Amino acid sequence: MFNFARANMIRAFGSDGWWEAWLTINAARLKSWGFNTIGVGVNNYEDENAAEYLEKAQIPFVYTLKKFPRTNVRIFRDFPDVYSKAFAEQAQDFARSQLGGLVGNPYLIGYFVNNEPEWKVPYINLAERVFAHPERLDSKAALIGWLKEEYGNIEAVNARWGRSFKSFEDMYLPIERLDAGTEEAGEDFAKLHALLVEKYITVLKAALSSVDPEHLNLGMRYAGAGPREMAGGEHQDVFSFNHYSPSAAEALEAAGAYMDVPVIIGEWHIGGEKSMLAHGIWFSHTQEERAKACEFYMQGAMANRNCVGIHYFEMNDQPLLGRFDGENMAHGAIDVCNRPYKELIEHFKSTAAKMYELCDGQAPPTETTGEAIRRK
Repeated sequence: MFNFARANMIRAFGSDGWWEAWLTINAARLKSWGFNTIGVGVNNYEDENAAEYLEKAQIPFVYTLKKFPRTNVRIFRDFPDVYSKAFAEQAQDFARSQLGGLVGNPYLIGYFVNNEPEWKVPYINLAERVFAHPERLDSKAALIGWLKEEYGNIEAVNARWGRSFKSFEDMYLPIERLDAGTEEAGEDFAKLHALLVEKYITVLKAALSSVDPEHLNLGMRYAGAGPREMAGGEHQDVFSFNHYSPSAAEALEAAGAYMDVPVIIGEWHIGGEKSMLAHGIWFSHTQEERAKACEFYMQGAMANRNCVGIHYFEMNDQPLLGRFDGENMAHGAIDVCNRPYKELIEHFKSTAAKMYELCDGQAPPTETTGEAIRRK
């Protein structure tokens, strides 16, 4: 790996002065451009002086917690056995280790608990995975307990699911696709899935709140929004999801229709076309079209009554040879030589200048869409 942007700053300001120059220049830029929050990307690299930058920049910021707790035995991918004692203990350790240095920070708005969890696959029902699991999970015991309380006896469950269990004890044996027998089974498994997600959220909320009751819990930054993701969303201060698209309006409307809660879009961008670098997940052929497309996205989100934040990803173009995971996209507000994309910045500034008028409906969002193309 090689950090070209850092190397260019060192060439310009020297090995002793480049960091202070970077901090001073770009903190001032964010303020003058109308940005009122530093987003999640400040702690992506282990060798970044993120804490020092955030302290000196004096701009409100959000933070993404790292090393999300995982039980040794998991239900599906990174989804832990959420009803287990081990998960509750790990959640407390996670809260203490991750929030210890942030408690009392006056510039911290809140923290994202996770980012794009691996378990969130549209066609996976977590409860189905629990009953298919070969081990006697605490979560399986909890779901069987719910069925006992809901239906009273195994015969009632058999009638709904089209099964022939002799007792609730039989349900501890691993069985695939229990949700697929009848329509009623599907309804029950949707409820059971929601119970698991709600437990996933509430155990962590209790642990995090016990360490830091002052700052906001900003949720999981899911890779999308819908009823399956928003289960338990009322237990978070803000529901968050990432949304790469030419517009956020439809997704925000859908989320608000399901649950009337504050929402943050944790990541979005529209990149520019640039030699050698990838274009971004969505991109435009010219910087002016890109600027108009970003303005359309921002203003449409600001006009939504539930939306309280949209975090652009990210400040820098990524390195030609790739960042830590290989991404090398031309989607930044500044290039490798620390030069702003002027057209983009002008539209950022003009939108920021009427942000509150857009939020309270005094000004309508722009209808000029700009060019936005999905990268193949």
